[in-house]
Amino acid sequence: MVMKKTVSFFWAVLFLCTFSTDAGAIEVRVGGYTFPPFVENVDGKFAGITLDMIKAMNALQDTYLFKFVPTASKRRYRDFDKNAFDLILFESKQWGWAGKPIEESDVFLQGGEVYIAKIEPGRDQSYFNDFTGKRIAGFVGYHYGFADFNADETFLNEQFNATMTMTHEGNIRSVSSGRVEIAVVTISFLKKYLYCHPEIGEKILISQKLDQHYNHTMLMRSNRHPTISEINMLIQQMKENGILSIIFESYGIK
Repeated sequence: MVMKKTVSFFWAVLFLCTFSTDAGAIEVRVGGYTFPPFVENVDGKFAGITLDMIKAMNALQDTYLFKFVPTASKRRYRDFDKNAFDLILFESKQWGWAGKPIEESDVFLQGGEVYIAKIEPGRDQSYFNDFTGKRIAGFVGYHYGFADFNADETFLNEQFNATMTMTHEGNIRSVSSGRVEIAVVTISFLKKYLYCHPEIGEKILISQKLDQHYNHTMLMRSNRHPTISEINMLIQQMKENGILSIIFESYGIK
């Protein structure tokens, strides 16, 4: 894979808005499903960290053209089997990919989920020790530690009285309004949301313990190009150039 010159801070910011790709580049389809802040559907257009990283990956080399392909959280495995895409970002082999012909990249971001509950008199961190009799809200298709990473909605509902939705924001507001007792929210989204809505931060209790801690990687189909070594080279270059930091910090992630 032929790498372009190291980009300066200025150009790193610039290519997040616009970029060009050499003709004849090999197209690589990158799957992604709505899960803010990684993929968001804004007025019918996809945006988010994944889209920004795809732009960066295209700007840094001219052998491949990485192209976003929308899928869904529950459908992504089936779409992968149908060859709808070969690469997916912000994933982990532990999230239902066992037995799939994939290779895992180096870790490029760490993250996790926390529990939140409405602030009530006498309620403290011990509230998160037992979920019995409490309504729980999470994100559809996602794998949670409290359920031993079983993402089946029927199982979650029957065993944990859990409802899976398509909105982190709605889950946070359901907690603050008392419609559910507990929600599981990604730290990255929660930080960004509370920065924009500080009044909600005064209404919710955030758990000190994590539902899970994870290492974000890219999953690439085996025996395809780019190789996982080439993917790791791109990740390393984005780290060294400060591009990853620029992208993550623009979403409130450090």
